Order: sequence, then structure tokens, then C-alpha cells
Amino acid sequence: MYEKGPHIVLRRAGVCIVAKTLDGDMPQIEYWGRDFAFDTAEDALRQLDMRAI
Repeated sequence: MYEKGPHIVLRRAGVCIVAKTLDGDMPQIEYWGRDFAFDTAEDALRQLDMRAI
């Protein structure tokens, strides 16, 4: 479901944003919601894919 590629994870006050960061383009928000305390963007996307099924 979520696209492969470079991502960043931003966290603050219990909220997490996972954004895809393409060179020369605006970031795409892949997830914005409750912070599940993922270690990396790849971990976050893998877990979100499993939850979406």
C-alpha cells in the first residue's frame, strides 16, 4: 500500500507524521496520526501496511 522510497518520521506530543521525500518534489504524507513509536520510517510503513489489510 505505501510506496517505497526515502521517508522521514516526525514526532511530537504523541503525534507521528511519516512523509515520503522525493528529490525536487513536495513531501507526500503517508501517515499522520497517533505515534506508535516506530524506530525507522521503514518500520512505520511496514506496520502501517499490516494494519491496512
